[in-house]
Amino acid sequence: PDHADHGHGEPEIDMLPCITCKDGHGLEEDGMCKLCNAEHCAVCSRATICSECEPGYTPDVDPDQPNNGTTLCAKCAKYCTKCTTAGAGQCDDNSCEAGYTTTRTHNCEPCSANCEKCDNNGAGHCDKNGCRDGYGLQGTGGSEAWWMRTQTRCTRCAVKHCKKCDLSEGCEMCEDDYGLTPDFKCSSCGLGCLGCDEAGQCRMCLNGYILVEGKCKSCADKCLQCDNAGAASCDNVSCAPGWTTVSSGRPLQYVCRPCSDRDCQRCDEHGPGTCDVNIISARGEGLRLSS
Repeated sequence: PDHADHGHGEPEIDMLPCITCKDGHGLEEDGMCKLCNAEHCAVCSRATICSECEPGYTPDVDPDQPNNGTTLCAKCAKYCTKCTTAGAGQCDDNSCEAGYTTTRTHNCEPCSANCEKCDNNGAGHCDKNGCRDGYGLQGTGGSEAWWMRTQTRCTRCAVKHCKKCDLSEGCEMCEDDYGLTPDFKCSSCGLGCLGCDEAGQCRMCLNGYILVEGKCKSCADKCLQCDNAGAASCDNVSCAPGWTTVSSGRPLQYVCRPCSDRDCQRCDEHGPGTCDVNIISARGEGLRLSS
């Protein structure tokens, strides 16, 4: 850019015209970026011309300035997230908020109670897999005929701790920490289990446990990992902070013992009596190393 001194002691820098503006700004003919004029506008080609609005709004001609190309963001139908095709005050197909569906008049009407999706079966009903967690199309209770209730209404799952129950009187998917039994009920995954699809058949264990034939077996006390050593033992250097491994007398199997200094976080290098170098104490203070 050119520099010019206008008598103020510092040169003035000529500004170059902008090519692309940030979101929420429009590029004017003079190369300057200006804030989009329209409320709820996300992208505008010029300050007065909005090309993309926030969810729930659509670009529309400004009724106060219909002949100069000025656009504003008009609101879609209530509970609608997108109406670029249907237009202001209406809603595009399959564009309603969760728990609502579009009607033939392009409005959003509610699904049945406890339903999050009903685009196929329509307002007042629910689609397969559309019920919120803990409810299903089979469910329990209600005064309607069983076949209608199971096809279009969400009712609470009959099985305790059930998450999905659309296709049968039993459960199809259980809540976290529970797995399916052979008779389609939900039972605890078991102590130390991080998740299971079938009751008693864990697929992953918490720290401090090892998976053995679908069960989580505890490692040694204060041990975080025993994948190599096995249950009731500990892998080398795998104890909780403030503890260290010492040999149990069996090959590759260790137990955890506390560091002598209660402020020491790790004492793996030389054993319980000496705190490792460059390890911050539990109180966040400088180390007091044993001599």
